[in-house]
Amino acid sequence: MYDAAEMTGVVKTERLQEGYSKVVYATNDPDKTVLWFKDTATAFRNIKRAEIKDKGIYTCRISSLLFKYLNDNGIKTHFLGQTGEREQLCRRADVLPIRVILRNVAAGAIVKLLGIEHGKVFSHPVTELTLKDNELDNPIINRDHADALGVASYEETDFIIDTAHKVNRQLSGLLESIGIKLVDFKLEFGYTSDHELVLTDEISPDTCRFWNIADGRQLDRDRYRLDLGDIIEAYQEITDRLTSAL
Repeated sequence: MYDAAEMTGVVKTERLQEGYSKVVYATNDPDKTVLWFKDTATAFRNIKRAEIKDKGIYTCRISSLLFKYLNDNGIKTHFLGQTGEREQLCRRADVLPIRVILRNVAAGAIVKLLGIEHGKVFSHPVTELTLKDNELDNPIINRDHADALGVASYEETDFIIDTAHKVNRQLSGLLESIGIKLVDFKLEFGYTSDHELVLTDEISPDTCRFWNIADGRQLDRDRYRLDLGDIIEAYQEITDRLTSAL
């Protein structure tokens, strides 16, 4: 189940950072970190919050499977291997303070922001950049804003957006093969110690919308946001389908 080879001789040390869904630990190797996935579920800027038993186990496994798939298909990421049921070993990276969101179908914030019908399939993917700033409510920005603020150059945002579209093509095909529609997702990027810009963070039902193609059933964090129930069952279903395909 675990890709332990990369962990040989690596020891987890002090806690570097804790977010809503993960804890990042340093290791005795300055170029590597350990990500530990929590059971915490959040929504609406952390206003709604709960502990859901074993959620972190499933988000870790799903993210590991998807990152390995991207690594194997030419997308450079921070992921080195899953080393425990809740742990990943990763290349240490300084994460840029922006996110890219790619939308194939209208759902969530864009529906309210632009008055688009929920479920509208876009003729081509819609790309957004957002500034990671909770005090400003993580606003949507453009490439000029990113450059003016000094958070990402034009070259960096071009790379981020181009990579997001490559990820979309690869994961959309994989997920469609197991009966899942990739509705939208958000990605983060950072620089490794050798100054390589790579995909970081996680790709899971916490950061994506996954809809069951057969009946439109939501298989992601919206089950918690919208009080739909059966959250763990949905996450386990994705895990099982991916494991069978990969």
